[in-house]
Amino acid sequence: MKTRFWKARLTAALLITAAACALLSCSASEQRTEQHEIAAFGTRIELTLRADRHTDSAQAVAAVDRMFQHMHRQWHAWQPGMLGDINAAIAAGRPIQISQQTRTIMQRAARLEEKSDGLFNPAMGRLFALWGFHSDARPTGPPPDRDEIRQRIDPPPSMADLSFKDNMLSSTSPAVQLDFGAFLAGVAAENALAILGQHGITHAIVNIGGDLGVVGTGTRRAWRTAVQHPDGQGGKHLAHIDLKDGEFVFTSGNYHRYRQHEGLRYGHLIDPRSGYPAGSVQSVTVIDTRGGRADAAATALAVAGADEWQAVARRMGVEQVLRAEADGTVVVTRAMAHRIKWQQAPQRLRVVSSRAASQ
Repeated sequence: MKTRFWKARLTAALLITAAACALLSCSASEQRTEQHEIAAFGTRIELTLRADRHTDSAQAVAAVDRMFQHMHRQWHAWQPGMLGDINAAIAAGRPIQISQQTRTIMQRAARLEEKSDGLFNPAMGRLFALWGFHSDARPTGPPPDRDEIRQRIDPPPSMADLSFKDNMLSSTSPAVQLDFGAFLAGVAAENALAILGQHGITHAIVNIGGDLGVVGTGTRRAWRTAVQHPDGQGGKHLAHIDLKDGEFVFTSGNYHRYRQHEGLRYGHLIDPRSGYPAGSVQSVTVIDTRGGRADAAATALAVAGADEWQAVARRMGVEQVLRAEADGTVVVTRAMAHRIKWQQAPQRLRVVSSRAASQ
């Protein structure tokens, strides 16, 4: 996939289906359906919304666009901007002043890192860069040297190394390099829907490179999204899911962004414990009521092993999960299973409890 929020992930995993869009055209005569595109985060962002004749949708879309452009400039992991300044200050061992909004986002991410047992770890930017994923181009050549990888993870940098005093940020570890690519798309989706709501638009979809959030419904049924087949081939849908008001759907997969050398493919989903790409999963889809949590959980549950991901999901507070294992088995939680309409039923399907504690 194209680099989006600097954690290259599945760009076509979740698409607004034509059927859902067609339903919008049946809206009441006093309403109109609009589709808008915004270029940000290295991908195409699509807004589909319903507005009545009294709503200034152009002003709403412009406000959403400003928010996306601001977040892109401020939070980019390897281009000049706010996050680059923060990382430079951490490396130099000096404190730096940040805004309250920045502190709030970072503390949200820190809580999710803790709940994921570090499988979602935004402090591992130096490791991601070592693998070549801090680039708009696909990395090539052999994987990093084993000793270099070990230096990046021993001891492992963590969001717990950060200290906040009022709005001053400091770190006890100069090895911390922040990269929020597995979280900020979810935050941005939350922000976009909130802005639309402030402008009186209560029926909309925001689609950020295939990950999306929705409010309201279509005119006759819920918004619908398609889950791409885990083999990564475009155009093949595994299932459809009808979405509820206020839900977010995020997918992490290794087959759109990777490093390839001598016939071996190294995916971009790096396990912070080993320093190497996670290899036990093709993709993970999460539905949740918080965009940031859905985004972070999709990454953490893709990194987690087959015997531990349910416990991680429970700690992170997510119950609706679809996980496509590397061997082709598709595992869904019961909370997800009753919502799925299979287009190509998996040959190997397993349904598990939504709550790991009951296993």
